[in-house]
Amino acid sequence: MLKWSPFTLSKLPGAFENYRYRKDLFPTHPFRIAYDSLKQRCFHRSSKEYLKILYLAAKENELAVDLALGHLIEQNGAITYEAVLGLLKSSQEYAVAQDVHIDDINIGVYDSLLSERVAV
Repeated sequence: MLKWSPFTLSKLPGAFENYRYRKDLFPTHPFRIAYDSLKQRCFHRSSKEYLKILYLAAKENELAVDLALGHLIEQNGAITYEAVLGLLKSSQEYAVAQDVHIDDINIGVYDSLLSERVAV
């Protein structure tokens, strides 16, 4: 259990950057990408903006926020609290990444390579 809530961390200057368990505040990969994007775009406000998104996920629905972040990332949209909140409040369905299908690998091809001798 976290000692500090995202709301508390947002009120303390520099608290997020120095938080001992900061990596635990990235529940999924899209959350981490969102933070990195915020850090590049608006360095001074990035932690506060990210913590607002994280608080929204805790207060509303983490999966919905995760899907909204994924949508913004796929569309190369600006990741902001307002953009995520707008997607959550909209009744519009937004596209998410499709499942990736990888064909089975024929391992026999590699066995044939091992059996051949290559002159060095």
